[in-house]
Amino acid sequence: MSRPATLDRGAAGFTLLECVVATLVLTLLILGLGSLIVAHDRLLQSLGSWAHGDPVLYVVPPRDTQAALGSPALTSADPPTLPATTPDGDLHVTIEQVDRGLDPAFLTALVHVEDP
Repeated sequence: MSRPATLDRGAAGFTLLECVVATLVLTLLILGLGSLIVAHDRLLQSLGSWAHGDPVLYVVPPRDTQAALGSPALTSADPPTLPATTPDGDLHVTIEQVDRGLDPAFLTALVHVEDP
């Protein structure tokens, strides 16, 4: 005589309690990601007003003698003075060095300009 097959309760699937807990965890995860996205958008919107009005600093490198003596470069909020007259014709521009960084974001270039 054969016994009728009985179902094992552990292999039947997920219980209702497990489904409710999984749904709750996923809901909390989605709400957390949503609040991070909103905070990120607010930060990006305020970034323009935060940076607005900050002075732009110009770096004036030391002259050859000062550089040989170890003099540091000067920073100024005022742009460097331009020559009284601009030369006619083409200028020979050489980019000698470019420095970039991400934290904080910056880009500087050392440029040599010659009047041929």
